[in-house]
Amino acid sequence: MIVLFLLFATLSLHAVPNPSDQTTEVLRSKDQALLDAFAPGDRRVWEHALAADAIYVDENGAVMNRSEFLKQLEPLPTGASGSIQITSYSAQISGNVATVIHTDDEQENYHGQMLNAR
Repeated sequence: MIVLFLLFATLSLHAVPNPSDQTTEVLRSKDQALLDAFAPGDRRVWEHALAADAIYVDENGAVMNRSEFLKQLEPLPTGASGSIQITSYSAQISGNVATVIHTDDEQENYHGQMLNAR
């Protein structure tokens, strides 16, 4: 009887998601939506997510404020297509602050030339 109770208690603990796990999943989903908005140049997704004083640093090290970033966000040109997928994701949550690190896999078709970047 005690063994069954302990087993049930252990299973019950695993059935209730950790709040930080739920937060991490929400953050990952929102980050993937931002990445999905790059190829079509969907500014609305980024406008909604970026704070007024946001700073964006691109893969080349260019630093842009919010308006500079949004201005340069355009759909991929004709002959180019691609996608970016999060391949690993972690979030450190402390109070109402989350520090997120993710690795992304970018696939791009540039006029028939397949490019891949992490």
